[in-house]
Amino acid sequence: MIEKIEKVEGMTFITTPIKLVFNIAGFIGGLYGLFFILDIIYENLGSEYRPTDEFRKFLGSIVRNIKEVVSVKGI
Repeated sequence: MIEKIEKVEGMTFITTPIKLVFNIAGFIGGLYGLFFILDIIYENLGSEYRPTDEFRKFLGSIVRNIKEVVSVKGI
């Protein structure tokens, strides 16, 4: 199995491609959970602002940018 050792400011990460995918998915899931809790709090306060909608727009813009880069570079 391919393992890559990375050192970032004193921390060492041993990553394989599958671990990296799960780490990224877990990070995004954690952020979504945080925004979901904030959404519930804002809803109970009677606010029209919805943090989860903003987070979905942010993730959508990231996906669009990735698709654009992939289509331009032909990856």
